Amino acid sequence: MNITPCPGCGAPAEITERFILASTDGPVAHVALSCAGGHHYRMAADRLPAGPSRPPVSRPPTPRPPTPRPPTPRPPASRPPRTARTPSR
Repeated sequence: MNITPCPGCGAPAEITERFILASTDGPVAHVALSCAGGHHYRMAADRLPAGPSRPPVSRPPTPRPPTPRPPTPRPPASRPPRTARTPSR
């Protein structure tokens, strides 16, 4: 079992898989890891944190989708003007 710090939060992370992907510059070693904080990463092996003394990587917050706005109320449907009725006899 290989343990390394999580690149997202610095918690202990286990390397669960090692694999190689092709690239235009030749094969690149990759790893899959899962940390105690629940993060899961697949990344190039050379991008792994150096060791436990490395501070966690700060990442910008994930953008949230815009909150849907309530529908705009419609004006009441216009009705034709009423005509005066004459009483029937």
